[in-house]
Amino acid sequence: MAKFVCDVEQVISAGDKLVSMASDLQSAVSNYSGTVTSDLASWDGSAKTSFTKQCDAQVALAQANAEEAQKIGEFIKSAAQAIQSLDDELAALNI
Repeated sequence: MAKFVCDVEQVISAGDKLVSMASDLQSAVSNYSGTVTSDLASWDGSAKTSFTKQCDAQVALAQANAEEAQKIGEFIKSAAQAIQSLDDELAALNI
């Protein structure tokens, strides 16, 4: 029978890194959005409207991607913990 080994600590570390990256991305996008909005305050007309619309769409997309990455990172961590828990339960069985 094949034996599969999961290095739970490595998997949890990878999940933590993904969550951290997602948090950094959310922060960077928020800072970018604030700066662009501030810089556009002096603009007027259709150029401002068009640019603002495109910028808002890109900010929303980046935020959605960051949220998705955070959810994936959290899922990876919970899956690794579930694998570890199941492995511990199986190891405790007396067959």
